[in-house]
Amino acid sequence: MRYDFMMAAALIAAATFLIVGAVYTFSRKERLLGLKLLGIFAIINAIYSIAYAGYLLADGEAYIIDFIRIQYLALPFLIPLWFLISIQQRYAQKRFTWRMSHLVLAIPLLAAVTAILYPRNNIVDPSWIRTLFYTGHYVDTILTPGWEGFVGIHFIKGPFYYILAGYTLIIAGLTAFNFFITMKRGSVIAKRRSRLLFVTALITIPLIILTFLWRESRLLDFTAFFTDWIAFAAFLALFKYEMFDLIPVAYAEIFRKSDYPIVILDESKCIVTMNASAERAFKDRPTEGRDKTDLASIHQNGEFVARELAAGRECEIAIESEGRPKYYRANLSKLGKGKKKATGYFVTYIDITAHKDEMRRMEQMAAYDELTKIYNRRYFFRKAMQAFDEAVILRQNVRIIMFDLDGFKDINDIYGHQAGDTVLAQLAKLVTQELRSDDIFARYGGEEFIIFQRNIEEAVARELEKRICEVVAGHAFLYQRRNIKVTGSFGISGSKVGVSKPLERYIKEADDALYVSKQAGKNQVSYAPDLR
Repeated sequence: MRYDFMMAAALIAAATFLIVGAVYTFSRKERLLGLKLLGIFAIINAIYSIAYAGYLLADGEAYIIDFIRIQYLALPFLIPLWFLISIQQRYAQKRFTWRMSHLVLAIPLLAAVTAILYPRNNIVDPSWIRTLFYTGHYVDTILTPGWEGFVGIHFIKGPFYYILAGYTLIIAGLTAFNFFITMKRGSVIAKRRSRLLFVTALITIPLIILTFLWRESRLLDFTAFFTDWIAFAAFLALFKYEMFDLIPVAYAEIFRKSDYPIVILDESKCIVTMNASAERAFKDRPTEGRDKTDLASIHQNGEFVARELAAGRECEIAIESEGRPKYYRANLSKLGKGKKKATGYFVTYIDITAHKDEMRRMEQMAAYDELTKIYNRRYFFRKAMQAFDEAVILRQNVRIIMFDLDGFKDINDIYGHQAGDTVLAQLAKLVTQELRSDDIFARYGGEEFIIFQRNIEEAVARELEKRICEVVAGHAFLYQRRNIKVTGSFGISGSKVGVSKPLERYIKEADDALYVSKQAGKNQVSYAPDLR
């Protein structure tokens, strides 16, 4: 059997394998860095291998040149794509900028165009633009045993051939450098993988240098076999670990046993994949503008979350889902056998939304008065004490307003306790509308209420206290289509400049002032001695 037929068969088989591998990589859902780019590399490599197989099998001069043209639709782009893969691995960069991609591929594109422009048949005095890549050619045959009857073409290399070769040499050197840096910085597994890629890239350099030694192209070229090897080596080095070792273990041990959102990470804590629950949980998380597929890219306050998890601490996160937040407790765990070095990690997200809702409900019950929906007495002291201490530190004035409803017992006796409850609830809403956002308003007990204020001007405070008294007296409280009128008696205490007494003392003075208002005829505001 002729050797050229065997070479062609081997190249077609390799191209078929590359196409199947490319389809496989495009069908995978794993977020592996460089996976899709390697698929593109495999497709272009397959085109080059098939075209070179066609060159080996073709007999006519015109057909041989046609297959050479097809080769140059792919060959100039292989090493630049290999370089982009090395960039991704070195910088963990998922996407490239428009400028970078076009800059790397510009010269290969021009080389492909000039190669395709080379005339299909020998033309007397062709135009200069058609001889930029090759300046001429002649047909040759091999007569040695095993090659009898093989017809090929020697091409005379033109200026753009050398431009492409020089550019490819530089790119190959940079590719080797990128894999060398990746090898030096990586962990044990990453070093082993990067070493294979570095050696492969290093071998490329002398092979390219050899093309400068001959003025004519060789009748037979084994470049297609070497580029096929690059594709196979890249797949083995970059993705065999993730796709055949790490991910199946994770699926078996975690995915099938848990309904919680789970994210799988590689040894450098970059995202490999996530289960369906995680896809749903993070579907609305914006990732535009991010180049790295790490934990920070899917969380708000992502850097903090990633740092906490990496330190082995649980982290509580909130994710917006269907218009309301869902709460999860995230925990990072190691994948690996026994005490061996981790081969990867996974993050589980335990849904604690129900627990948070229950805690919030219990806190609300502990902090708020069920009837009026404002703070209860116990929570008032907690909040007021915090604000009081801040006022002491900041040298701010404080103010206590205490008031209760005049003749409230008569309302209960005449209209019933349901009416009294309605009046209290409406009163709380009425007064709340008059207060500042940082004022602390609470039901002190029965029909008695209390307000804590700080950092308020005296004139503003007196105007507010007068207005609340008037608003309460002027409002008609509605109960079962009946208008109920009620007034309030107010007692005010506090300081004009800074704090000079305990909080309890100010409350006692406000209560005494309230008693003064009652004694003086009700429906009025009275002040403690410090404010008179």
